[in-house]
Amino acid sequence: MSWRETRNFSEMMRALGYPRLISIENFRSPNFMLLAEILKWLALRFDANADIPRCLETEQDRVLFIKMIVHFMATKAFVKLNVKRLYRADGYAVKEVLKIVNILYSALDGYQKQEEDETAEINVSEILNVARVKQLQQARSLASQLTSTGATLHAYLAKEVDLREARNQAANRQLDSEWVEECLAAARDSLREEIRQAEQALINVAADEAALDSKIEKRRNELERNQKRLSTLQSVRPAYIEEYEQLEEELTTLYSIYLTRFRNLVYLENLKEEMMLADENRMPEEDLASKSVVEDLRNIAEVSIIM
Repeated sequence: MSWRETRNFSEMMRALGYPRLISIENFRSPNFMLLAEILKWLALRFDANADIPRCLETEQDRVLFIKMIVHFMATKAFVKLNVKRLYRADGYAVKEVLKIVNILYSALDGYQKQEEDETAEINVSEILNVARVKQLQQARSLASQLTSTGATLHAYLAKEVDLREARNQAANRQLDSEWVEECLAAARDSLREEIRQAEQALINVAADEAALDSKIEKRRNELERNQKRLSTLQSVRPAYIEEYEQLEEELTTLYSIYLTRFRNLVYLENLKEEMMLADENRMPEEDLASKSVVEDLRNIAEVSIIM
Protein backbone atom coordinates (compact mmCIF):
# COMPACT_ATOMS: atom_id res chain seq x y z
CA MET A 1 0.00 0.00 0.00
CA SER A 2 1.34 3.43 -0.93
CA TRP A 3 2.06 6.22 1.51
CA ARG A 4 -0.62 8.41 -0.10
CA GLU A 5 -3.34 5.79 0.42
CA THR A 6 -2.38 5.38 4.07
CA ARG A 7 -2.42 9.15 4.56
CA ASN A 8 -5.84 9.47 2.87
CA PHE A 9 -7.15 6.66 5.05
CA SER A 10 -5.93 8.42 8.20
CA GLU A 11 -7.42 11.78 7.14
CA MET A 12 -10.79 10.28 6.17
CA MET A 13 -11.04 8.38 9.47
CA ARG A 14 -10.32 11.60 11.34
CA ALA A 15 -12.98 13.41 9.28
CA LEU A 16 -15.49 10.66 10.10
CA GLY A 17 -14.84 11.21 13.80
CA TYR A 18 -12.71 8.21 14.69
CA PRO A 19 -11.48 8.95 18.22
CA ARG A 20 -8.01 7.46 17.87
CA LEU A 21 -5.19 8.96 15.83
CA ILE A 22 -4.08 6.59 13.06
CA SER A 23 -0.44 6.95 12.11
CA ILE A 24 1.11 5.98 8.81
CA GLU A 25 3.40 3.59 10.67
CA ASN A 26 0.56 1.64 12.32
CA PHE A 27 0.22 -0.82 9.44
CA ARG A 28 3.86 -1.21 8.42
CA SER A 29 3.59 -4.56 10.20
CA PRO A 30 0.43 -6.63 10.95
CA ASN A 31 -1.72 -4.94 13.60
CA PHE A 32 -4.85 -7.05 13.98
CA MET A 33 -6.12 -5.44 17.19
CA LEU A 34 -6.18 -1.95 15.66
CA LEU A 35 -7.77 -3.28 12.47
CA ALA A 36 -10.46 -5.08 14.49
CA GLU A 37 -11.17 -1.89 16.44
CA ILE A 38 -11.53 0.11 13.20
CA LEU A 39 -13.79 -2.52 11.59
CA LYS A 40 -16.00 -2.65 14.67
CA TRP A 41 -16.24 1.15 14.75
CA LEU A 42 -17.16 1.29 11.04
CA ALA A 43 -19.77 -1.45 11.46
CA LEU A 44 -21.40 0.49 14.28
CA ARG A 45 -21.54 3.53 11.99
CA PHE A 46 -23.77 1.52 9.64
CA ASP A 47 -25.84 -0.09 12.40
CA ALA A 48 -25.57 1.01 16.02
CA ASN A 49 -27.22 -2.25 17.15
CA ALA A 50 -24.90 -4.53 15.19
CA ASP A 51 -23.85 -7.71 17.02
CA ILE A 52 -20.07 -7.76 16.66
CA PRO A 53 -18.01 -10.36 18.60
CA ARG A 54 -15.58 -8.92 21.13
CA CYS A 55 -13.43 -11.96 21.94
CA LEU A 56 -10.31 -12.04 19.74
CA GLU A 57 -7.95 -14.14 21.82
CA THR A 58 -7.72 -17.26 19.64
CA GLU A 59 -7.23 -17.72 15.93
CA GLN A 60 -10.76 -19.11 15.55
CA ASP A 61 -12.19 -16.01 17.23
CA ARG A 62 -10.33 -13.77 14.81
CA VAL A 63 -11.42 -15.75 11.76
CA LEU A 64 -15.03 -15.65 12.99
CA PHE A 65 -14.76 -11.90 13.55
CA ILE A 66 -13.46 -11.28 10.01
CA LYS A 67 -16.16 -13.48 8.46
CA MET A 68 -18.92 -11.70 10.38
CA ILE A 69 -17.57 -8.29 9.34
CA VAL A 70 -17.38 -9.36 5.70
CA HIS A 71 -20.94 -10.70 5.82
CA PHE A 72 -22.20 -7.59 7.62
CA MET A 73 -20.65 -5.22 5.07
CA ALA A 74 -21.96 -7.30 2.19
CA THR A 75 -25.53 -7.11 3.51
CA LYS A 76 -25.54 -3.57 4.91
CA ALA A 77 -23.15 -1.62 2.68
CA PHE A 78 -23.15 -3.93 -0.37
CA VAL A 79 -19.36 -4.03 -0.29
CA LYS A 80 -17.40 -7.17 -1.09
CA LEU A 81 -14.28 -7.56 1.07
CA ASN A 82 -11.36 -9.96 0.77
CA VAL A 83 -11.21 -12.16 3.88
CA LYS A 84 -7.54 -13.12 3.47
CA ARG A 85 -6.38 -9.54 3.05
CA LEU A 86 -8.36 -8.41 6.08
CA TYR A 87 -6.88 -11.19 8.20
CA ARG A 88 -3.35 -10.09 7.26
CA ALA A 89 -4.03 -6.75 9.06
CA ASP A 90 -1.37 -4.86 7.09
CA GLY A 91 -1.37 -2.36 4.23
CA TYR A 92 -3.41 -4.68 2.01
CA ALA A 93 -6.06 -4.86 4.72
CA VAL A 94 -6.20 -1.06 4.78
CA LYS A 95 -6.99 -1.15 1.04
CA GLU A 96 -10.03 -3.30 1.81
CA VAL A 97 -11.11 -1.05 4.68
CA LEU A 98 -10.85 1.95 2.35
CA LYS A 99 -13.82 0.56 0.41
CA ILE A 100 -16.00 1.04 3.50
CA VAL A 101 -14.44 4.35 4.49
CA ASN A 102 -14.98 5.83 1.02
CA ILE A 103 -18.72 5.14 1.27
CA LEU A 104 -19.05 6.85 4.64
CA TYR A 105 -16.79 9.73 3.64
CA SER A 106 -18.67 10.38 0.38
CA ALA A 107 -21.95 10.39 2.31
CA LEU A 108 -20.52 12.84 4.83
CA ASP A 109 -19.11 15.04 2.07
CA GLY A 110 -22.45 15.10 0.26
CA TYR A 111 -24.26 16.02 3.45
CA GLN A 112 -21.85 18.87 4.11
CA LYS A 113 -22.26 20.17 0.55
CA GLN A 114 -26.04 20.04 0.96
CA GLU A 115 -25.77 22.05 4.16
CA GLU A 116 -23.51 24.53 2.39
CA ASP A 117 -26.05 24.89 -0.45
CA GLU A 118 -28.86 25.47 2.02
CA THR A 119 -26.71 27.98 3.87
CA ALA A 120 -25.88 29.69 0.58
CA GLU A 121 -29.58 29.96 -0.31
CA ILE A 122 -30.29 31.43 3.11
CA ASN A 123 -27.39 33.84 2.72
CA VAL A 124 -28.63 34.94 -0.73
CA SER A 125 -32.09 35.69 0.65
CA GLU A 126 -30.54 37.54 3.56
CA ILE A 127 -28.36 39.54 1.16
CA LEU A 128 -31.41 40.45 -0.93
CA ASN A 129 -33.28 41.58 2.16
CA VAL A 130 -30.32 43.66 3.28
CA ALA A 131 -30.05 45.20 -0.20
CA ARG A 132 -33.72 46.16 -0.13
CA VAL A 133 -33.34 47.73 3.27
CA LYS A 134 -30.34 49.72 2.04
CA GLN A 135 -32.31 50.90 -1.00
CA LEU A 136 -35.13 52.11 1.22
CA GLN A 137 -32.66 53.92 3.44
CA GLN A 138 -31.03 55.57 0.42
CA ALA A 139 -34.44 56.60 -0.93
CA ARG A 140 -35.34 58.23 2.38
CA SER A 141 -31.99 60.01 2.49
CA LEU A 142 -32.40 61.29 -1.08
CA ALA A 143 -35.93 62.50 -0.28
CA SER A 144 -34.69 64.48 2.70
CA GLN A 145 -31.81 65.92 0.62
CA LEU A 146 -34.24 66.89 -2.13
CA THR A 147 -36.42 68.75 0.36
CA SER A 148 -33.48 70.67 1.85
CA THR A 149 -32.05 71.45 -1.62
CA GLY A 150 -35.44 72.79 -2.78
CA ALA A 151 -35.71 75.01 0.28
CA THR A 152 -32.19 76.40 -0.32
CA LEU A 153 -32.94 77.06 -4.00
CA HIS A 154 -36.16 78.86 -3.06
CA ALA A 155 -34.22 81.11 -0.65
CA TYR A 156 -31.64 81.97 -3.34
CA LEU A 157 -34.38 82.79 -5.87
CA ALA A 158 -35.98 85.10 -3.31
CA LYS A 159 -32.69 87.04 -3.10
CA GLU A 160 -32.34 87.27 -6.89
CA VAL A 161 -34.20 90.62 -7.09
CA ASP A 162 -31.73 92.39 -4.81
CA LEU A 163 -28.76 90.64 -6.36
CA ARG A 164 -29.85 91.59 -9.89
CA GLU A 165 -29.99 95.25 -8.92
CA ALA A 166 -26.53 95.14 -7.33
CA ARG A 167 -25.13 93.33 -10.36
CA ASN A 168 -26.54 95.90 -12.78
CA GLN A 169 -25.11 98.77 -10.72
CA ALA A 170 -21.67 97.20 -10.72
CA ALA A 171 -21.82 96.62 -14.49
CA ASN A 172 -22.99 100.18 -15.27
CA ARG A 173 -20.48 101.92 -12.96
CA GLN A 174 -17.73 103.90 -14.72
CA LEU A 175 -14.28 102.96 -13.41
CA ASP A 176 -11.47 105.52 -13.06
CA SER A 177 -8.59 104.59 -15.37
CA GLU A 178 -5.95 106.16 -13.10
CA TRP A 179 -7.22 104.17 -10.13
CA VAL A 180 -7.18 100.97 -12.18
CA GLU A 181 -3.59 101.69 -13.29
CA GLU A 182 -2.52 102.30 -9.71
CA CYS A 183 -4.09 99.00 -8.59
CA LEU A 184 -2.37 97.11 -11.41
CA ALA A 185 0.98 98.76 -10.62
CA ALA A 186 0.65 97.87 -6.93
CA ALA A 187 -0.19 94.27 -7.81
CA ARG A 188 2.80 94.16 -10.21
CA ASP A 189 5.18 95.53 -7.59
CA SER A 190 3.89 93.06 -5.01
CA LEU A 191 4.39 90.17 -7.44
CA ARG A 192 7.93 91.35 -8.27
CA GLU A 193 8.77 91.52 -4.57
CA GLU A 194 7.53 87.97 -4.08
CA ILE A 195 9.65 86.82 -7.06
CA ARG A 196 12.74 88.57 -5.63
CA GLN A 197 12.22 86.94 -2.25
CA ALA A 198 11.82 83.52 -3.88
CA GLU A 199 15.03 84.02 -5.89
CA GLN A 200 16.89 85.10 -2.75
CA ALA A 201 15.60 82.02 -0.94
CA LEU A 202 16.85 79.85 -3.81
CA ILE A 203 20.28 81.52 -3.59
CA ASN A 204 20.38 80.87 0.15
CA VAL A 205 19.36 77.26 -0.40
CA ALA A 206 22.14 76.80 -2.95
CA ALA A 207 24.66 78.31 -0.52
CA ASP A 208 23.44 76.06 2.28
CA GLU A 209 23.63 73.07 -0.04
CA ALA A 210 27.23 73.89 -0.94
CA ALA A 211 28.13 74.29 2.75
CA LEU A 212 26.51 70.97 3.58
CA ASP A 213 28.34 69.26 0.71
CA SER A 214 31.65 70.59 1.99
CA LYS A 215 30.86 69.40 5.52
CA ILE A 216 29.86 65.96 4.22
CA GLU A 217 33.07 65.73 2.22
CA LYS A 218 35.08 66.77 5.27
CA ARG A 219 33.39 64.16 7.45
CA ARG A 220 33.94 61.53 4.78
CA ASN A 221 37.66 62.31 4.67
CA GLU A 222 37.85 62.14 8.47
CA LEU A 223 36.06 58.79 8.41
CA GLU A 224 38.50 57.40 5.85
CA ARG A 225 41.48 58.59 7.92
CA ASN A 226 40.04 57.07 11.09
CA GLN A 227 39.36 53.77 9.32
CA LYS A 228 42.94 53.67 8.04
CA ARG A 229 44.23 54.45 11.53
CA LEU A 230 42.02 51.74 13.01
CA SER A 231 43.26 49.15 10.52
CA THR A 232 46.85 50.19 11.30
CA LEU A 233 46.30 49.84 15.04
CA GLN A 234 44.67 46.45 14.56
CA SER A 235 47.58 45.18 12.49
CA VAL A 236 50.25 46.41 14.95
CA ARG A 237 51.06 44.02 17.81
CA PRO A 238 51.76 45.87 21.10
CA ALA A 239 55.15 45.32 22.76
CA TYR A 240 53.70 44.10 26.03
CA ILE A 241 51.39 41.48 24.50
CA GLU A 242 54.03 38.70 24.64
CA GLU A 243 54.67 39.34 28.33
CA TYR A 244 50.92 39.42 28.90
CA GLU A 245 50.43 36.04 27.20
CA GLN A 246 53.33 34.54 29.19
CA LEU A 247 51.87 35.81 32.47
CA GLU A 248 48.47 34.48 31.44
CA GLU A 249 49.93 30.99 30.90
CA GLU A 250 51.72 31.14 34.27
CA LEU A 251 48.51 32.26 35.94
CA THR A 252 46.64 29.33 34.39
CA THR A 253 49.29 26.90 35.68
CA LEU A 254 49.30 28.42 39.17
CA TYR A 255 45.54 28.38 39.30
CA SER A 256 45.50 24.69 38.40
CA ILE A 257 48.03 23.98 41.17
CA TYR A 258 45.97 26.04 43.59
CA LEU A 259 42.82 24.08 42.77
CA THR A 260 44.62 20.76 43.28
CA ARG A 261 46.05 21.80 46.64
CA PHE A 262 42.75 23.26 47.75
CA ARG A 263 40.96 20.00 46.93
CA ASN A 264 43.64 18.05 48.84
CA LEU A 265 43.30 20.39 51.83
CA VAL A 266 39.54 19.98 51.91
CA TYR A 267 39.88 16.21 51.60
CA LEU A 268 42.42 16.04 54.44
CA GLU A 269 40.27 18.23 56.69
CA ASN A 270 37.27 15.99 56.10
CA LEU A 271 39.41 12.92 56.75
CA LYS A 272 40.68 14.47 59.99
CA GLU A 273 37.15 15.20 61.16
CA GLU A 274 36.08 11.64 60.40
CA MET A 275 39.05 10.21 62.34
CA MET A 276 38.37 12.47 65.34
CA LEU A 277 34.71 11.46 65.29
CA ALA A 278 35.71 7.79 65.12
CA ASP A 279 38.09 8.24 68.08
CA GLU A 280 35.36 9.92 70.11
CA ASN A 281 32.97 7.06 69.39
CA ARG A 282 35.62 4.45 70.21
CA MET A 283 36.68 5.87 73.62
CA PRO A 284 33.48 4.90 75.53
CA GLU A 285 33.78 1.37 74.20
CA GLU A 286 37.42 1.12 75.41
CA ASP A 287 36.44 2.48 78.85
CA LEU A 288 33.73 -0.15 79.15
CA ALA A 289 36.18 -2.87 78.09
CA SER A 290 38.79 -1.77 80.66
CA LYS A 291 36.18 -1.60 83.39
CA SER A 292 34.98 -5.09 82.55
CA VAL A 293 38.59 -6.39 82.67
CA VAL A 294 39.18 -4.76 86.07
CA GLU A 295 35.95 -6.24 87.36
CA ASP A 296 36.93 -9.69 86.14
CA LEU A 297 40.35 -9.42 87.83
CA ARG A 298 38.73 -8.31 91.07
CA ASN A 299 36.36 -11.28 90.99
CA ILE A 300 39.25 -13.67 90.38
CA ALA A 301 41.21 -12.15 93.27
CA GLU A 302 38.28 -12.54 95.64
CA VAL A 303 37.80 -16.15 94.62
CA SER A 304 41.47 -16.91 95.18
CA ILE A 305 41.39 -15.34 98.66
CA ILE A 306 38.37 -17.40 99.66
CA MET A 307 40.02 -20.59 98.54
